[in-house]
Amino acid sequence: MQAGSPNKNNSDNLVSCPNIKRKLAGLGVHRLMVGDKIKIEKFTQAIAGQIRKDDIVLDIGTGSGVMAFLACEAGAGKVYAVEEHEEILATARREAKRRGLQDSIVFLSGNSKFLPTENIPEKVDVVLSETIGVFGIDEGLLSNLGDAKRFAKAGGAFIPRSLSCFLIPFQLPEAAVSKIFTCPAPVLSGRLSGGGLGPLFPSHPRKLFTVNSSSRDIKRI
Repeated sequence: MQAGSPNKNNSDNLVSCPNIKRKLAGLGVHRLMVGDKIKIEKFTQAIAGQIRKDDIVLDIGTGSGVMAFLACEAGAGKVYAVEEHEEILATARREAKRRGLQDSIVFLSGNSKFLPTENIPEKVDVVLSETIGVFGIDEGLLSNLGDAKRFAKAGGAFIPRSLSCFLIPFQLPEAAVSKIFTCPAPVLSGRLSGGGLGPLFPSHPRKLFTVNSSSRDIKRI
């Protein structure tokens, strides 16, 4: 897990509710992410299909180390795993030792965009990042992968290679909105419950954009 911006003030502005900030800083939200069976399955397939024996891998926002462990299982010779939340990083280190992978994974504390290039003394074959949040780019996937090109070999691979985001509108009653959102959100509540969104939008998911990690472009649909 990694914040999208290296500027702490900007990061704070993105999450202004203290309750949400505490949850993002702790392990709770990470447990939800690793419990997403579909996402883990897709990442597992991509990692197994891309990483070759003895490849050097950079895992940005490693969290509890799940993706780094999958990279090792796929045959990676070494994984540089970067994580800025110390509590989660400590969990990853303990789990790596339990799995006997402590010599295969180099854990680095901090935001990858602040990481000096010399901290990773060799160019990597694969850059891996699960910093896709809940909306594809809200954890800074574009800037994370774009910056990570300085660590990659020419022609190095990126996982994910591309990502598309779909959205379907829905309507919530006022009572449901107040239970879901712990911060006061009168504007959001009004838009969700009072606007009658149903007739204005199609009932099927609409593709909003596609992210290409090789070009850092967002192709809007």
